[in-house]
Amino acid sequence: MRACPSDDILGAHLQRALDVDETARVTAHLDVCASCRDIVIAAVRGGVVARAPALAAGTPSQTATVAGPAWGRHAGPMIGAMIGRYELKELLGAGGMGRVYAAYDVELDRTIALKVMRPELAASAGKLAERLVRESRLMAKVSHPAVITVHDVGRTDDDVFIAMEMIRGETLGSYVRRVQPGWRETLVLLARAGRGLAAAHAAGIVHRDFKPENVLVEQDGEAIKRVVVTDFGVARAFDMGRPQVGLAPPGPKDVHLTTTGTIVGTPAYMAPEQLDGQTVDTRADVFAFAVTAWEMVFRVHPFPAQALGEIRAMMQRPPVQPRRHAVPARVVRILLRGLALAPAERWPDLDGMVDALERAIVRRRPIAWLAGGGVALALAGGLWFALGAGSNEDPCRRVEIAFEQGVGERLAAFHAVLRAAEADAVASRVTDYANAWRATHRATCRADAQPIQPATTSACLEARRLELAAVIDDMISGGAEHAKYGQRLARLVQDPARCTNPAPGLALSRVPEDPVLRRQVTALRYRLFDGEEARDAGKTQAALDIANAMRAEAAKLWPQLEVEATYLLATVHAIGGNSQQGQAMLRETAALAERVHSDYLAAAAWILLAQGTAFDEGDPPRALEYLTYADAAAERIGRPDATMAMLEYTRGAVLIEADRSAEGEAALWRAFAVSQRGALEYMPQIVQGFGYLYEDRGRFAEAIDAYRRALVQLGDKQDNMAVVIRDRLAVSLSAVGKVDEAEIEARTAVALGERALGPDNVDRALTHTNLASVLQQAGKLEAALAEMRIGAAAIERVLGERSERYGEVLALEGTILVDLGRFAEADKLYERACDIIAFGVGAEASPVAECWIEWTRALYGLGRLAEGLALIEKALPIIRHAYGEEHAELANVYLTRGAFRAELSRPGARADLERAYAMFADDTLDPGHLASAETSLGQLVYAESPKRGCELVKSADARFAKATASWRARHEVAKAWLAAHPTCR
Repeated sequence: MRACPSDDILGAHLQRALDVDETARVTAHLDVCASCRDIVIAAVRGGVVARAPALAAGTPSQTATVAGPAWGRHAGPMIGAMIGRYELKELLGAGGMGRVYAAYDVELDRTIALKVMRPELAASAGKLAERLVRESRLMAKVSHPAVITVHDVGRTDDDVFIAMEMIRGETLGSYVRRVQPGWRETLVLLARAGRGLAAAHAAGIVHRDFKPENVLVEQDGEAIKRVVVTDFGVARAFDMGRPQVGLAPPGPKDVHLTTTGTIVGTPAYMAPEQLDGQTVDTRADVFAFAVTAWEMVFRVHPFPAQALGEIRAMMQRPPVQPRRHAVPARVVRILLRGLALAPAERWPDLDGMVDALERAIVRRRPIAWLAGGGVALALAGGLWFALGAGSNEDPCRRVEIAFEQGVGERLAAFHAVLRAAEADAVASRVTDYANAWRATHRATCRADAQPIQPATTSACLEARRLELAAVIDDMISGGAEHAKYGQRLARLVQDPARCTNPAPGLALSRVPEDPVLRRQVTALRYRLFDGEEARDAGKTQAALDIANAMRAEAAKLWPQLEVEATYLLATVHAIGGNSQQGQAMLRETAALAERVHSDYLAAAAWILLAQGTAFDEGDPPRALEYLTYADAAAERIGRPDATMAMLEYTRGAVLIEADRSAEGEAALWRAFAVSQRGALEYMPQIVQGFGYLYEDRGRFAEAIDAYRRALVQLGDKQDNMAVVIRDRLAVSLSAVGKVDEAEIEARTAVALGERALGPDNVDRALTHTNLASVLQQAGKLEAALAEMRIGAAAIERVLGERSERYGEVLALEGTILVDLGRFAEADKLYERACDIIAFGVGAEASPVAECWIEWTRALYGLGRLAEGLALIEKALPIIRHAYGEEHAELANVYLTRGAFRAELSRPGARADLERAYAMFADDTLDPGHLASAETSLGQLVYAESPKRGCELVKSADARFAKATASWRARHEVAKAWLAAHPTCR
């Protein structure tokens, strides 16, 4: 061994965890190295040979914890002592190199974590002191929320210390053991840590000891506040082959304090080249990150061993994982690449690996809710109206005269233009706001006061005057040709009634004061409105062309208009299916909006970011964090109803996604109340949210009611929202057996989709597949097959033949083929469908398990019973984990397994059928489900209890008569069985 071993290697030596050869090398080194002997002696005296449990909350991670009362005669500084400007308050932990205290910074009035080198080592081992100082210097180079912050580093006569931020949390390993999060939530935490580690790499630093104990998780209540990478004590700088912008280049001591041949870090997480003492780069951290992720996700180390030689041997075998787990194959593939033994075969950088993991945890998202006013949500000018004094004229009256000249006297011409365009509702809104301006001004202005009006009210009313005058002038100038933009343009005007006690952001106008500039801005806004219309109609490319061209022009013209254009571009990407690009653009929108005080658009951008983060990126805690930013922006503009309705709706959806259903439903009701009060245009989306909630829970009657109420709120609108709501209504009606009504709604949705949506809109394709499912329920199988194939062809064209949605549609086509008795065709189709779905979501995700259950119907028809039963056994634990013990999906699995077991005379058939029967009896689904369970159970128990067997099948016969036509074949089985058993008559 040519250089000093790490603390971990020395600790492993003291615990007798090294193999024979490594033990010999360490022993030989100790014979010639006084510094390392000092560490070992101090560790033995302090009793830190055996590892203790995890450190106390808030402690930066250490290689060992305190297991004895003191470090021999070198007890170190006492609690209450001062080290520099820091007063020691509490010992948090200790390792072979030093202790970590909670300390109070008396100059800056804050609590910090203070890492202090062991006094005997600081005094006698300058090289080790330099090593501790190097740690702080490396960490201080990285500024990232997921990397612990170093405040200070220094040395007194006796002590070398590092002052760091105090993290009120626990290690990642401790958190995972305590909370037992699912694989998705675990990867979200790891992705945050990975971003911090990648930031270290960008600063030219290799950590070389990344592990669960070097990641801290800080919570605020149940929410995750921060995930922080700590303990860069064995880090070293590396040459990235490019200039270090903003950073001093690493000095010789940074690079050479640890040299090739030194093994530093924790062996269980080391890359093979690190174990072998070779030169390492950032790919060693990629390996350690993959090991950590594997261990946290699967709850088992990929290479479980103690000694170095055993670890190296284990690496020659496939990583250890549980036989049954819910982690998708796509995640496993990503981690396996990170665990590649050869550095060149791993992910080339950590950002690439984290990007892949973030894509892998994506869930199917609900329809994104774009603010009803589109891009015209946030504009800001900024003008304070000076209320003059020194004249005998009534100053309040003088202000009102100015308002009438710019607004009141032009209302008649404004009405004439809009009347010609049949846009009386817009004219009425502007008139109402003009009246509200007058009423608010009169109620708040006092001619005998000084000033005559509160300054905030004056500024707010002046901003509203500018907005009203601008909209009126623009409509008159544009004439009937531009009246089609009147509704969107009128949204620029905020309610003057809110100026009585205005929020700070209401002092800003959403139009430029300069009339020449305003005309230019309005001309670009008209194009922007065209882009919104194209976006909402599903004409993605046309919308992108408009948004890209307009953004470049807007950036030169007016900052607030640039925010609008950026927001439009972001929403077009999001709706068009490029969620990653949409999220990036929304972040840019939020940053721009915050910078130029466009609070309406800032709130809208944060809200949509929350949606994408929760449903595309699978990170509800981060989404809830974004909603706090949205709430702050909304507060600055007085929490307008439209913004709050959208915010509470999104909060509800995110909370439901975070498995906080009661809180989520409460938020949806708050959104509903706000919408009723003053934002009725958002009511359809909110009610649709209730529909999705109830449908997901199997409460189809409530879902039907919600969708119908949403359609009432939509009125005669024929847009994407109307298509989706009718489509979901048809599905829910079909689920409860109302197939005639379902077919009417499904055909209406198809016709509306053909008229209102573009050919590349996925919702348009889904209207055909959902109509096919309804027709199947009605027993119209050939017509169902034709519709399903129309939808499948469209989805394949739009999303590709490897998309999860396409696989799902192929599986639905398979069910129709089974009902037609074409089992061999269905078998091949199911095999392909399940493979496609597994490719998208992983081999053991619930959509794949559901596909397997459907596939067994074809296998049953082909007589391949043992093969079908094996598929059912694979699917059952996955579906139970996904849906819980009482869901209809699980009841269907028990029914299917019971039928197969009965045919094969396997034990457990009756228990399965009894359970399915009991679960369906409590459900509101089509009665055919319960009747099918009664038929199978009755046939099985007849030999043992003829009376009960007859009663069950006779009950099934009656229920099938009330069920949809899709149960016809099953009904014939029940009737034939009754006919063959005369005792049942």
